[in-house]
Amino acid sequence: EFARDAETSPPAMEDHIAVWDPGGLALWIFGGYDGTDFLQELWRFTAGSWTRWPTSVVRPGRRAGHVAAWDDVSAALWIH
Repeated sequence: EFARDAETSPPAMEDHIAVWDPGGLALWIFGGYDGTDFLQELWRFTAGSWTRWPTSVVRPGRRAGHVAAWDDVSAALWIH
């Protein structure tokens, strides 16, 4: 049985964004809906593990069903 550690992996969610960063060899996910609340968490998956970015990092408000793109030139995640 799978047991999720809230500190080391993202929650179950839907309607989030996921973008690939080819330079950093990383998958980024943001936002979504967990069945109760809209989410504002930002996670990065690289080298086989997840990292939750601190809430002190400026990010958009809670949302689901949004779109995003990775900008290779500025190494930035753009969310709309």
